[in-house]
Amino acid sequence: KVVQIKKSCLQSSTKQLFPDLQDLLKSIVSRMKKAVEDDVFIPLYPKSAVENKTSPHSKFQERQFWSGLKLFRNILLWNGLLTDDTLQELGLGKLLNRYLIIALLNATPGPDVVKKCNQVAACLPEKWFENSAMRTSIPQLENFIQFLLQSAHKLSRSEFRDEVEEIILILVKIKALNQAESFIGEHHLDHLKSLIKED
Repeated sequence: KVVQIKKSCLQSSTKQLFPDLQDLLKSIVSRMKKAVEDDVFIPLYPKSAVENKTSPHSKFQERQFWSGLKLFRNILLWNGLLTDDTLQELGLGKLLNRYLIIALLNATPGPDVVKKCNQVAACLPEKWFENSAMRTSIPQLENFIQFLLQSAHKLSRSEFRDEVEEIILILVKIKALNQAESFIGEHHLDHLKSLIKED
């Protein structure tokens, strides 16, 4: 539905289609804020309670994370109609940093966490990272970047080499190039230098 509305707005004269387009968009933003504030709940359990993937606590936290991620994706689908500032405040400031990060921090580092991080990164509009001169990402992603680096640090001391590479690729995708280079240098992961391409 979101994609259909966007196409209609972009393909038609917005003045003819929606005389009160600004009021419509304000209403949409208001509903998004209400959804984030009222509908999203990420429980914070002791790690011991969620380490067992079959436990009720773990299953509930998983459901809540994926439900929150679905809303995150739907919010960012409005890229192109709502301003970047609005989307970054709602999607990153209110939803990612306040809720989704909690679930990621409470999870055991491993392939499942990297999969979730990939899903988060896949929702982010590519146009936010089109500037070839970018070496650091947008400020609202700092918490996510720090989590990625912490996870890569923990995984680099284990057998999860593929997952570390995946994390570096996420950092490159969101233009956290300085942090990616520092991590590679600090951990002597020379084989990953090729992942960072100069534009």
